[in-house]
Amino acid sequence: IMKKVTFYTKLNSPTCEKAYLMLMELTYDMPLEIDVVDVAHAHNHELKAIYGERIPVVMKTDTTSEFDWPFTVDSLRDYLQDETK
Repeated sequence: IMKKVTFYTKLNSPTCEKAYLMLMELTYDMPLEIDVVDVAHAHNHELKAIYGERIPVVMKTDTTSEFDWPFTVDSLRDYLQDETK
C-alpha cells in the first residue's frame, strides 16, 4: 500500500533539503507518494502563515496528522508506519 504524504518546505532551506533526503531514503523501504509544497511560493500565502516557522513538516494525507522538524530517519519511519496517527 502506497502511503501519501505532503511535504511542506521552501526552496534554499538546508534543513528542508535534509528532511527531503530522509524521505527519499525511506522510499527504499516503503512506497511513498510525496506531494512537495513550497510554502514560500507566491500562491501559498495561507500556507506560509501556517507552516512558515515550522517547516519542514510532513503530513499524512489520509489522516492529516503532521510531523514537525526536528526528526530523524527512524522517527520519520515510525511516524509513517504508525496507523493510529
